Amino acid sequence: MNQTGTVLWVRLTEGPMTLDQLTTWAEGRFSTAPPGLQDEVAAFLDQLQEGELIVVEDVPDAGPQPGEHAENEPPVPWETPLAERFGELEQLILSGE
Repeated sequence: MNQTGTVLWVRLTEGPMTLDQLTTWAEGRFSTAPPGLQDEVAAFLDQLQEGELIVVEDVPDAGPQPGEHAENEPPVPWETPLAERFGELEQLILSGE
């Protein structure tokens, strides 16, 4: 994952949330959020779902909005989040075996 993907991933590990909640949180966490932020976050979630890293569920009530990022965490510049999946050959090459 790139830096943005990693920050979003860490946030997702804190508990379930909706696309709207994650997008709202990202708007406060990243210093330069693009106009199409929600679409980019949705595409990233699709990548994670395709890689079987998250499970997307329909929930009747999403509950309260998650809190903002911690005050001691500086804003991070936004880049399109990316989660790449490596094939077995790529993993072997990268491992140096």
